[in-house]
Amino acid sequence: MVASELGFSSHVMNYQYFNIDRNIKIIHQLHIARLHLYHLRQLAEEYPTQEICGLIGGTFGNDGIVFASAIYPIQNVAKNPKVAFRLDERQQIKALYEIMSMGLELVGIFHSHPFGPSRPSESDLRLCAYPQVVNCIIFPLQEDDVLLMPNCYQVEKMIIGAWQFVGTAHPVTLVAC
Repeated sequence: MVASELGFSSHVMNYQYFNIDRNIKIIHQLHIARLHLYHLRQLAEEYPTQEICGLIGGTFGNDGIVFASAIYPIQNVAKNPKVAFRLDERQQIKALYEIMSMGLELVGIFHSHPFGPSRPSESDLRLCAYPQVVNCIIFPLQEDDVLLMPNCYQVEKMIIGAWQFVGTAHPVTLVAC
């Protein structure tokens, strides 16, 4: 299924149907269920040598608060999935359609860094297509990761961090519910 099969172009789908506003508002908090955090950890552990990726559906609240409601894993079709991710276009469109059908919005994107770094990479910032959403990065706990920032949550031997990519990586406080 591609965008044209759903009756709209990718451009229209991204901006009209999903309320993706080019006037970017800064996000301060991501509220996400612990169940979703454990699901992200499980996905990263299932594919320890390649980046996992997907979308997060939810709602935008007031005052820069985002509420995650659903996780949509999507196949990584990057040429080198060990160090990069690219969402499978068909699965991405299907997930966006499901998000829309449930009355939700695209509130986040997730991917993993199985070999580091434990922060957004240069390419994460450079290739960001949705600066108005939260970007969650899952990475293995390293010995030098002794101080977790408010934008990170530890799930066993994995850390999940949240940022918004608006020019630079702005930390988003991750609130596990």
